[in-house]
Amino acid sequence: MLTDAPTALFMFLSCIAGRVSAAGSDEARQHGNGTACQQLAAKFPSKTFGRGSSKYTLESDDPACVFTPSDEHDVVSALAIIEATHTKFSVRSGGHMPVVGAQSNDNGVFIALTEINIKEFNDDKSVLSVGPGNRWIDVYNFTSQYGLAVAGGRYGQVGVGGLLTGGGVNFFGNLVGWSCNTLVGAQVVLGNGSIVETSATSHPDLFWALKGGNNNYGIVTRFEMKTYPVTTAYAGATAWDGEDAAQVVADAIQAFIMPGGGIDDPHTELNPSIEVHPFVDEGFFRSAYLPFVNGTFSASPVSIENFTSIPGAWYDTVSHRENWVSLPIEVAAVDNNLRREQFRALALKAAPGVVDLAVDVVLRPALESGELSQVNGSVVSVAFEPISQMMLQAAQDSGDYAMDVDPADGSFMIILIATNWLDAQWDELMYSYSKDAADRLEARAKELGVFYDFIYLNNAAEGQNPFAAYGKGKSLPRMQKIQKEYDPEGVIESLMGSGFKLP
Repeated sequence: MLTDAPTALFMFLSCIAGRVSAAGSDEARQHGNGTACQQLAAKFPSKTFGRGSSKYTLESDDPACVFTPSDEHDVVSALAIIEATHTKFSVRSGGHMPVVGAQSNDNGVFIALTEINIKEFNDDKSVLSVGPGNRWIDVYNFTSQYGLAVAGGRYGQVGVGGLLTGGGVNFFGNLVGWSCNTLVGAQVVLGNGSIVETSATSHPDLFWALKGGNNNYGIVTRFEMKTYPVTTAYAGATAWDGEDAAQVVADAIQAFIMPGGGIDDPHTELNPSIEVHPFVDEGFFRSAYLPFVNGTFSASPVSIENFTSIPGAWYDTVSHRENWVSLPIEVAAVDNNLRREQFRALALKAAPGVVDLAVDVVLRPALESGELSQVNGSVVSVAFEPISQMMLQAAQDSGDYAMDVDPADGSFMIILIATNWLDAQWDELMYSYSKDAADRLEARAKELGVFYDFIYLNNAAEGQNPFAAYGKGKSLPRMQKIQKEYDPEGVIESLMGSGFKLP
């Protein structure tokens, strides 16, 4: 599965240092789940694929068939069949979330939105219509031809749909907010087969709920995003090895998030991480960061000088780039689905000492306890994703949205704990370590008064509830009411097995 944060960076740097093929769709007819796959194969023989066919994508679970709709009308037909046969189904856009069952299912219908990949401007190119089946690198390569950008994912291999409905951390957040705040409209196929155009003036309640509500309301078949003039940037990736370097990087992250640091620069986005490798010899630290500073520069921008001044990097591509898309292209060049992984998210205030706190509570025990040294390929990573008060104000200024994170509470950091390993036999141990580490960090942060009550959905783990903190608890009842209104028969609520469900 593809990732949107430190494990993507880990795989990218590590590469520096289940597709099944056959033909035809007969298998869909032979191995259908009840009658759903049989009916889909009969109605859409060129778009329905069973085990052994060329487009059957096997993730962590085992769908009976894969259906690849071409447009919203195909989705309507599929949902009619699924509802009539009461068949479980899941929907996949890019599939970057490493949560078991997040995009797949056992013996149901797997709807892959890959073919719904429209990329089309309005007349003055101020709005881009983009299909959920796109990856962000495809979108950026399209918009950059016109000197434009959209506020999508930072990693080019991530899919469009999940990122936007989960919020979206992007390169331009200090100016535009979350990625979902840049939406001006969306087309949604509801569970009853209705096609709804949503915006601030058309079904505004549904439009509000989509901005952070994940796929709890229907299947989004088109997003309308604002565009922005962007051409050049100072960007790249840098990596260091060793515990001493990790401390210097930690100090640089801490300085970045404090008042007057780089977090206050409207054009700077930073994605740093520190990780440990317990399985390698006696274990070691590795640190990295991906900066993105929008604009044209002849020297390193002041906002990231605490990082660019760190010596001893074993990998460094941070520089001025005439084409800003070269950074997501650089990261997207590596697509490694071979490692097992787990995300878990929480948040800390932008306060003194919080970076060292995360390192001491999450990373050092991974090396010192010895329990992970036996796990083949084990890596434990913490990504520190700064969310500035400026970004939250921009989000609020864009209009109401379900996440409703209050800028009055100040800047904070999304803390993404990611674990990576190679063999399934260690799944339980690695899952347990990730959860225990997050629980320890949350408890200690609360003791110190630096805990921030927010779980970023796109980084969350199975069992976490991202919706509870939306609007400081006020959003969830409204989200539940809207779900009942737009999915009265419970097709999406009860039959769709993907994403995070409303409690």
